[in-house]
Formats: sequence, C-alpha cells, structure tokens
Amino acid sequence: MKKFILSLLTIYLFIPISVFAYSDYLIASGQNIGIELKSDYVLVVGSYKIKGYNVLTDTELKIGDKIIKINDETINSVLSLQEVINKQNNDIVNVTYKRGNKTYQEEIKLYKEDGEYKTGLYVRDMIRGVATLTYIDAENKSFGALGHEIIEKTTKS
Repeated sequence: MKKFILSLLTIYLFIPISVFAYSDYLIASGQNIGIELKSDYVLVVGSYKIKGYNVLTDTELKIGDKIIKINDETINSVLSLQEVINKQNNDIVNVTYKRGNKTYQEEIKLYKEDGEYKTGLYVRDMIRGVATLTYIDAENKSFGALGHEIIEKTTKS
C-alpha cells in the first residue's frame, strides 16, 4: 500500500496542474530534418604545421576563436577569408578575432604554396546537423525540433 501511495504522490507531483495552449491546432510529426547554421564570422577549429610553424602554438590564437577581420577587412565566410588573404602582398597579416565578449588582434605568418597563401588554420563558417521535427504550428508558423544538439566537436560551440 505504501508503494501505491508513493507512486500516486510521485505522479501528482510531476503532472502539471495547468496546461497552456497557444494554438488550437498542432501537426504532430516525427520526420528527420536537416539543419544548417551559418555564422557571420569564421570559427577556428584546428591547425596544421607549415615549415615547422603552427599558428595555434606560436601565437595567441586558440581553437574556438572567431575571426572577424583580416587587415581591417571584414571576414564573414571562409570564402571572404581566402579572398582577402590571397590578395596580400606580404607574408604577415593582422587578424582581428573574438574570444568570448573580448576582441583581440594578432599578427600571423602566411606561407605561399602553389600560388596561394596558407594560414595553417582549419576554419569553418557553418555547422550542419540533423534533428527530429516534433510539431508544426500552422497558425503561428512555427515548429519544434527535438533531441539532437548541434555542436562543433572540436570547440564544443
């Protein structure tokens, strides 16, 4: 009898007394959906050595930093990063990046290989993932997706 009363008490404590609905009609789902998140910066996700130089060990840049400018030119994609770097006339660039809420600047060396400058950085400007679409609210034109985090494995962001 104690177990039964304890079970009822547990159920009573975890069942909401009031339920609020913001819409009259929801469409239940269960479909897989693809998600693509684009950023307005370039995220540093790793590095590689070029002629013994590793930008992440030889400068203050770290994995998870967000590159926002190269030589005072705004960077918002990997393509814009490549374009700005490849039009350089010297082998050092000034990188403006964010770490948390603070902005920093760092000079990094460039190395020319096969007619293109290399930074030694692995970077990305988007993250892709999957989720399960749980409902669609046609009235409010909104939806909910559940169960899958989208995290860049290296930086956890």
